[in-house]
Amino acid sequence: MKNLTIAILLRVSLLIIICFYLSEIINFSTSKYSIGINPYIFIAFIILLLLMSRQQHVYKKSRPNETIRYREKILPEFNIKDEREAEITGYAAKNALSFILMFTPFAMAFVAYLLYYEKPFSMILTFLTMASIPIIGLVVYYITYRNDYLK
Repeated sequence: MKNLTIAILLRVSLLIIICFYLSEIINFSTSKYSIGINPYIFIAFIILLLLMSRQQHVYKKSRPNETIRYREKILPEFNIKDEREAEITGYAAKNALSFILMFTPFAMAFVAYLLYYEKPFSMILTFLTMASIPIIGLVVYYITYRNDYLK
């Protein structure tokens, strides 16, 4: 459960950092930095990518010749051989997809409202609203998985 929590937090924070990164790229002409991108956002982006790549990959040593096998994991807790875990994962994924399908029209309407009235910070709010769709899906997946896993 700890690995899943870390994976979800890293993915959510990466989506938020990407939103800020995109807004800095779009506001390149008004940026006060010489390269056009805030270096703190860029450093946070690189650090999160490195943390995700480290957390997402598993290295195992095989016994006979001590070579390192490499395997990529998308979600850390998923084990297809365990029937209970596969059922919990399927139920959590179904709930996350259902919630994404219900939340997407509201997010799109909010984006249309933001783009129509062009308020200050409308671009960053547009990016955050669009990123909230997968963030909501990840949060619903995690909450459902955690509640069913701890039963």
